[in-house]
Amino acid sequence: MGVASPNFYEGFTTEEILPHQDTVKAVEVSQELLQFESIKGDNPEVFKYRIQYDKDDKAFAFAAQFYDCFEVYTFSSKVLADAAL
Repeated sequence: MGVASPNFYEGFTTEEILPHQDTVKAVEVSQELLQFESIKGDNPEVFKYRIQYDKDDKAFAFAAQFYDCFEVYTFSSKVLADAAL
């Protein structure tokens, strides 16, 4: 299982924020997989999520967003993990 976030940074300079390169592709793959899934959550101002289950791979992809700001992506498939990295 892998965990990634576009909010993970390698560092900051006076000109820019440097994204954590090891997670950039994982975030992109996760966003693509989940883009058409419905957004769920009883209190979306605090927490909302998307989830997808792939029957063939017997794997989950999951995205969560906290306070419309911090995003976390995870997946439980080696196939997805290999594609993301």
